[in-house]
Amino acid sequence: MWLQCSARIAALIVLVANPTHSTESNAEPENDIGTCALDGCDSTTSALSWAKKINRTLVLPSWGTRTSSLRFDEWFKVSPLQEYHRVIVAEDFLQQLAPQVWPPEKRTGMCFTFKPDGNCNMKAGQPSSGFWTALGVNFAHELSYQVHWDNIKQFNETFSRIEYPVIALKGAPAPYPMRVDDWPLQRYMVWSDRLMEEAQRHITRLFKKEKYIGLHLRNGADWEKACSSITPQYEHYMASPQCLGKFTKKGTVTKNMCLPSAEEILTLTRKIVKSTQTTNIYVATDNNPMIAELEQRLQGLKVKVVNLKPDLPQTDLIILSQAHHFIGNCISSFSAFVKRERDIAGRPTSYFGFTKS
Repeated sequence: MWLQCSARIAALIVLVANPTHSTESNAEPENDIGTCALDGCDSTTSALSWAKKINRTLVLPSWGTRTSSLRFDEWFKVSPLQEYHRVIVAEDFLQQLAPQVWPPEKRTGMCFTFKPDGNCNMKAGQPSSGFWTALGVNFAHELSYQVHWDNIKQFNETFSRIEYPVIALKGAPAPYPMRVDDWPLQRYMVWSDRLMEEAQRHITRLFKKEKYIGLHLRNGADWEKACSSITPQYEHYMASPQCLGKFTKKGTVTKNMCLPSAEEILTLTRKIVKSTQTTNIYVATDNNPMIAELEQRLQGLKVKVVNLKPDLPQTDLIILSQAHHFIGNCISSFSAFVKRERDIAGRPTSYFGFTKS
């Protein structure tokens, strides 16, 4: 992670890495640090926004793969984030600053609870235990609080930089899905050269220099269950603001947005193939890529349909973001991440089960 550390940097905000797959007496208040261990791309972006609001440096978390834990700067570049706010990579913070500003005996884990005597259990279960263990962090104390992180004034008054130079939070200070107002911060989340080069190698091998359409199909059993709860009364569900807008001015949530029928997928894909005159399709999915069905429906159009099944889902994110046209799932935060990247680059996005008004 980045940021040249100095003795004047004083406070840290730590946010525990939840699912996906922290002063010196002469420190200046504006240099207080915050360390964050977050649950993926959306939480990182939202935490960046929050860290700026409370004026603390954000500590960027390591992220785990199936086999190891990787530094944040192996996923994303740090310098673009520095253009927006102060940040430092977790491993750099722990090695360079923590011995002075966050020694082991002063490490307090914090969590929001509705009762003052609530138990944080900072290292209970996974991925919390694995995250902190990989960083070599143990907590000497735990503190539950009842101040909501969104009340910036009260939060800063409760956790002064003198008494709490380092704030280590169990959960990300962010709503799910991420706020529409934070979407523009996506421009500061720039993939590392290593990940970009790997994705580009796949793109070149699969499609040469030809354009391609990217599809995101969410159809696993867990997703079916999540979609089954949708009723006509739902104005928003999960990441639906990406297509419905912040105030649902473009409609309400439907089950066909969440779990589109095979006919919906095939019809819209064929329509986009013909309108863009594209002969390549890349499918990213959690379950069934529908290769045979797509090839059958697209017979006569000479379209190649491929599904990579990469080791890292980030590879799918990058390949989809680079597509000539992307068709996503309106409810999925995975699709929403791709959509935000494409908006920055000015690339078009459509959604299964949703027609723009």
